[in-house]
Amino acid sequence: MWHWSLAQWGMAVLAGLIVLVALFYCEEDWRGKQAWDNYKSEMRAQGKALDWATFIPSPVPVDENVFGAPNMSPWFVKSGGTIGVPMGMTAGLSGLYQGGGSNAMAEITIVPPNAVVAAGEADLVLSYNPPVLAMAETNVASVAGSSNSIIPLIVMNEVRLSDAITNIAHAAGVKYLLDSKVVYERNADGSLFLDAPVSLRWTNVTGHQALQELLKNYNLRLVEDSKTGVARITKKDLAPSAEPEVRERLKKVFQDWVEADTNAPSGPSLVAPQGYTIYSRAVQGPKPVRIVVKAEEVPRSDEIAGFFPGNQRMYGSRFLSRPQAKLIGSNVFRVSLNPPTHVGAADYLAWSDQFEPEFATMREGLKRPYAQMVGSYEIPNAMPIPNFVAVRVVPQTLAQRAQCYLLLGQPEKALEELTMMNDLCRMLEGRPMNKAMTLAAAMINVAVRGIYVGVVADGLRLQAWQEPQLAVLQQQLGEIDLLPYLAAGFETARVASCYTLEHTSPEQYDKVYRPFPSSSTTFRDKLKDPMFVFLSFAPRGWVYQNMVNMGRMNLSMLDGLDLTNHLVLPRAAESSFRKIESSMGKRWPETILAAQVIPNFKIGIQVLARNQTLVNEALVVCALERYHFVHGQYPENLESLVPKFMEKLPHDIVGGQPLKYRAEKGQFKLYSIGWNEKDDGGVAGSKKDGAVDLEADDWVWPYREKLGL
Repeated sequence: MWHWSLAQWGMAVLAGLIVLVALFYCEEDWRGKQAWDNYKSEMRAQGKALDWATFIPSPVPVDENVFGAPNMSPWFVKSGGTIGVPMGMTAGLSGLYQGGGSNAMAEITIVPPNAVVAAGEADLVLSYNPPVLAMAETNVASVAGSSNSIIPLIVMNEVRLSDAITNIAHAAGVKYLLDSKVVYERNADGSLFLDAPVSLRWTNVTGHQALQELLKNYNLRLVEDSKTGVARITKKDLAPSAEPEVRERLKKVFQDWVEADTNAPSGPSLVAPQGYTIYSRAVQGPKPVRIVVKAEEVPRSDEIAGFFPGNQRMYGSRFLSRPQAKLIGSNVFRVSLNPPTHVGAADYLAWSDQFEPEFATMREGLKRPYAQMVGSYEIPNAMPIPNFVAVRVVPQTLAQRAQCYLLLGQPEKALEELTMMNDLCRMLEGRPMNKAMTLAAAMINVAVRGIYVGVVADGLRLQAWQEPQLAVLQQQLGEIDLLPYLAAGFETARVASCYTLEHTSPEQYDKVYRPFPSSSTTFRDKLKDPMFVFLSFAPRGWVYQNMVNMGRMNLSMLDGLDLTNHLVLPRAAESSFRKIESSMGKRWPETILAAQVIPNFKIGIQVLARNQTLVNEALVVCALERYHFVHGQYPENLESLVPKFMEKLPHDIVGGQPLKYRAEKGQFKLYSIGWNEKDDGGVAGSKKDGAVDLEADDWVWPYREKLGL
């Protein structure tokens, strides 16, 4: 009788396992491919494209393309991480203060420890013996009891650093303690830092000089304490530590400056898109506090900034960054708060006028009818995308210039800035072809339109717009339709994601889609990465299943938009969001990749709905103001505006009914029922921090108000 050996049995079992694995892969691949083919058939039946080629725009004439104009592509198309627009513009308002120091809180002068500071030369005199910052009168030049006698010769050969410090400190007569961070610090090889071998030879030095030189060589410093007579040896790069009295004095400097700075401006003001306040009148900030610091060496700028308490980021209701220090002389630092909190309108205009040549180039380029970024669209991940820094900063700058002109009573110039801002949005919308519309570009377009309508509202609150400007603004507002662009972004994302996943290697996927790409370099390390293992070894059918789920999730986002009736459907959007959240939460093999690329579309649709509502409300309010110019009052109903002051009334994009309106006591209330889809009587929802609550109450246009003069 034939008997199998153990090896033969092992080979048979291994062969069986290989067959089972092969059958498993074949079955999963077939199942996934069938699911993908069925999904493509389903999409074709619904008239939905899945072929990336249908999204590739046809070439447009270069001389008719905005991005073919001089500088428009270098400025507004992302390439190699470049910022695009001039650096001064990206610096924002901070650039206005870099030279003049108008935002300076303190000027700090560094002098030698033995320098004499005359009365009246400083508001505060400190002493800095790193890392301790103290009142000047409480510090002494050297540790009490230390010896200044000359030592003819000091020689050490391969002595432990800790022993070298002990011996030299004893010779210098210095009592000390080692900081715990120094005691337990280790070198790259795992050995203790204090066990490092020391070899040296010095002649004719004092013990104190030798100790200071030894510590300096190992990035250590001696922090002297005149009260206890016991010094502390610490790392040289430790952050400055102010004594309690000094800390309180510097805290008061900060608070006094903020109070004086807050009370200085007056007159009408507007909040800029970049967060500070623009005043109609020139802003004269408080004088900086004069501080003299006695120190052996001139500290670094970050050390100077570290003198001030780090817990002063929020003062009252205002958010302020940590103070920043800038060296403005060989030994003088200017300490400022960045970003500045406010600016005068004329000052901002004078500063931003430096960009007028760039603005002129943009205006000329924007006259062209097409807006198609130059580049290859054959592969989704390789197609050109907007430089999002530029398309955010330039509209913000234009909006702030428009606000300045409104505050200065020059509405015609404000309209010029808004018109250019309105034209810039064409670059994000890809007009007139609207192909390969990325979701990111669509959302930035929504945000920029929100800034635009905010400035329109500012002019209405200031009562700055006159009949000619209101008529032009109505025309511009009437052309803004954000819904189809966001829908196009969802469609592009759906097809691009599926195409990319179908043609992406594990390494490419790691670079393109993962928010934090793997840093593993060896194959062994990569095997510890679940995503790499999945993409490398999972059945191809699972990838197809992810493509199906990715397509369905992206398509379900469109359930919240009714393009035919120009509506946003909150309940449908909420339902789709819950389904997507549930699917992604399971993280099955069929959804693990889809979960990586599905954005938070709910907030995107909410912001879209809110900003389009504001656009529609602004359109109506411009007509109301024109009616008021003629009749001296607001109409009893919106129908009175048609056809003289507007061709037709926009409907509420939530629910489809007319916007709610009522005139009351020389004012009016205009609102949408908002995301909750019910009429709350014109009550505007807000969160505890004052931000608009997108989900609660109504979306209300503010009353017609006149800002205080």
